Amino acid sequence: MFFKLLFLLIIFLNLGIPLNDKFDLIFIFIGILALFSVKKDYLKKLLEKKFIVFSIFILTMINIFIPKFFYHEAHQVFLNFKDINIINQLLPDNIIYELKNDFNEKFNQVKFEGAAEKKSSFLKNKKFIDKSFAYSVDSIFQDTHFSRKTSKINFNSREDLRIGTINSLRYNFRYDKEFRRDMPYYVLFELNKISQNSKICSKGELYYYFSKNKITLKDIKKSSFVKVNKNECLNFNKNNDFLYLIGYSINKNANLELKINENYTIIFLKFLKKFILFIILLIFYKYLFNKNSISNLIIYFISITSTVLLTFIRDPSLIFGLRYYRGGADGLLHYSFGRDIIENINSGNLLLALRGGEDIYYYMPGMRYFSALNNIMFGETSYGYLVICSLIPIIIYKIFEKIINKKIALILLISFIFFPIFENMGFGHFNYIWQYARHHAESVAIMLILFSFFVLLSFYQNTKYDNKSIYFLGFILSLAVFLRPNFFPTSIIFILFAFYLFIKFKKYELFLFNSFGYLFIFLCLMHNYLFGNSYNFFTDSSVNFYLNLGSFLNGIFSFVVLDFMNENLIILKNQLFEWNPLYNIHRIIILFFISYIIIIKKHLYIYYIVYLTIISQHAVLILTHPSSRYAYLAWLLTFILFIKFAHQLINKKNEF
Repeated sequence: MFFKLLFLLIIFLNLGIPLNDKFDLIFIFIGILALFSVKKDYLKKLLEKKFIVFSIFILTMINIFIPKFFYHEAHQVFLNFKDINIINQLLPDNIIYELKNDFNEKFNQVKFEGAAEKKSSFLKNKKFIDKSFAYSVDSIFQDTHFSRKTSKINFNSREDLRIGTINSLRYNFRYDKEFRRDMPYYVLFELNKISQNSKICSKGELYYYFSKNKITLKDIKKSSFVKVNKNECLNFNKNNDFLYLIGYSINKNANLELKINENYTIIFLKFLKKFILFIILLIFYKYLFNKNSISNLIIYFISITSTVLLTFIRDPSLIFGLRYYRGGADGLLHYSFGRDIIENINSGNLLLALRGGEDIYYYMPGMRYFSALNNIMFGETSYGYLVICSLIPIIIYKIFEKIINKKIALILLISFIFFPIFENMGFGHFNYIWQYARHHAESVAIMLILFSFFVLLSFYQNTKYDNKSIYFLGFILSLAVFLRPNFFPTSIIFILFAFYLFIKFKKYELFLFNSFGYLFIFLCLMHNYLFGNSYNFFTDSSVNFYLNLGSFLNGIFSFVVLDFMNENLIILKNQLFEWNPLYNIHRIIILFFISYIIIIKKHLYIYYIVYLTIISQHAVLILTHPSSRYAYLAWLLTFILFIKFAHQLINKKNEF
């Protein structure tokens, strides 16, 4: 595992963090493909080849010093004249004058009021911004006096420009599905000497200023920017060392677009950076490629392709830019909390970063930190989550390969991706892509649970299983619960069974490692006590429990005594019908089928454990939110066990 992580680190160093370009994503996928094609211990043996290691080291050092980001960028959103007065601290007066006129003429105040559900007087007097330019998570490792440094200035939409501050709770407007993608903004670019002989073309409101010297933020305000004429392109010639561009857009009808034809120097540097990494990957493939792993390579390639295709169908901006999350939705909150965590880290406010936006967790605790980690590595994108989603199909394939065979696993993989006829049982890849698109926690948490099950299954089938992942089983399960606390029953059942196996087979080091790893299950409790003086184990979410154990039993008793007007019985009935509507009667049949098989036939212990997780997760559903994304894990585990038992019966075997 260490050598695989080292390999990924080499890729990251060569690409340059943040990995926020679509070519970065391609190289990451190629790198992971390489890991799936590597035979065990090959990476370790490669390190013994000193000349190869030295060559990779030299190439990586060269690549680190090749610049990736050539342009400084500032941007900000403005929604009223109070905001405009704040950006007036940076932008020249002549631009502000034109901007105010356009804002008066083109800004749709009625649309704004409808999105925010507030009166015009309130919205006009509210201050939405504090600074003349917004913070960007792209800048956490950058030395810039603006929002960020960027590798490109080409864009044709707000999504393409990746204005991260739009995904902030300060713009948490409940009915903003259209308005959020129509917000007024400005953008400023600084081009230095390396960009000379480049040509910039634009559409919309754009102003420019040439300078012999670098100018400060205060000097920008005093500079005489000139408006770019319609259909005019700018040539950044050698008479000046700096070019400053300022553009703005009030709405999508008055859109701003920018395109730069970069000079040969920048084109060469960008090519060289990618070419060096390509050479490094070729070296790895030459010395590490294992022909016996070709099936894994093909399966993961299918996983990548389907994940990217489904993502593109759902929202192309997830790949080519930044998706803006709807106001009032959990995704906006998770992304906003994640950005705040990074900004607090950047400002040295570590306690506020750990606090994560809440004194006592209410929303999914771990998703904000996962979002922050994604932004640290991948900037103002959600590429990290996309990569995780690409692992779900191959993990499902591997599980079925272990419990049945490769042929059945391949058929089920094709069904999972391309023919999701069992999607209402959580067996459809598009379900997880849709949740990724909404920036919900389910997809990453379920991936961790599935991976944990695969590792546990592998160890159960072969106690000499020496993949280092088994050492992190407890930690992975605790992370899954940190992301989705309602997966706690599955995690505790899996880890207790793992402890039983470790003790039975005298794997005491695994017991100690995983005991320590699972202690992270107490992260929520520690946070809630430290910041909120509360003993809530996970979240302050009692409102999400429609029934507790007492009211559930009371509802059952009321049914027995025919007290059909009992409030708890009415709630229980509603929960049951939402948990499984009549048109999904086949799910109940499947659940009864596996329950019948588990009782009448003898099984390996691992399948009793899976059945316990199924029952426990369904019990959680009946007490809380019983349907939709909340039910994916319970029904997915149900489907996996159903396929195993059905295959067993068809082949007339008595033992699993």
